[in-house]
Amino acid sequence: MYRGLACSAAVLVVASAAPLLDRRTAAIFGAYASFLSANGVRVALRERQYSSDRATLLKRYLPGAGARVVEVGMGGGATLACGGYPEGLSVAAVEPQWSPQLREQVAALAKRAGVQLTAVDGVAEALPFAAESLDAAVTSLVLCTVPDPERAVSELWRVLKPGGTYIFVEHIRADGGLMLKEQELLDPLQQALAGGCHLTRTTDKLLLSEVDAGRFRLLEMRYDDVGSRWPCNVQVFGALQKV
Repeated sequence: MYRGLACSAAVLVVASAAPLLDRRTAAIFGAYASFLSANGVRVALRERQYSSDRATLLKRYLPGAGARVVEVGMGGGATLACGGYPEGLSVAAVEPQWSPQLREQVAALAKRAGVQLTAVDGVAEALPFAAESLDAAVTSLVLCTVPDPERAVSELWRVLKPGGTYIFVEHIRADGGLMLKEQELLDPLQQALAGGCHLTRTTDKLLLSEVDAGRFRLLEMRYDDVGSRWPCNVQVFGALQKV
């Protein structure tokens, strides 16, 4: 499953794996679990604000009823739950492998949101849609996890119609200082415990390079910070339009 902030799951993995590890490795894993748990409380306090920010972004740039949208990495349906999807949209939600539980969960959220949703098995680097067939695309904390983010963005460009919008919320590499050192130190562990999530990807630069190449036009890009010692705290919100 594509989920960038799988940190609570990582804590559970650490706890269950600790008895199987040697003492030194168990200590490292345990310290990371404590780090995630302590900071996760502060992150949870900001989740309501993030949901509001996501909803505002989606309402601003998603097309109206009848449009076709792809969301890569919908996971448990956080973008549906935040209330940003307009009623009447047709949404294809792409995950590498949908479990029956997740399908049921997102179907219930889609029904509540008034969205026609189809759960599609697929990968970001090879989307199962025809070229120029979709009106909008969404990723939320996903490009940190996909094996080839450059290819994934290229695929989003391919499937969008000219003038189609790509809406994104992604966590990124810190500019420097202690936060960047923490990200670099914890990155291998984060990848191992959080589904391949990378803490140090410069996703904002990747997206801006697409603008420089003339493939997209920049509609909006802004940065936010959860305000704690959290390795995923620097995030970029925005939208691009296919040229």
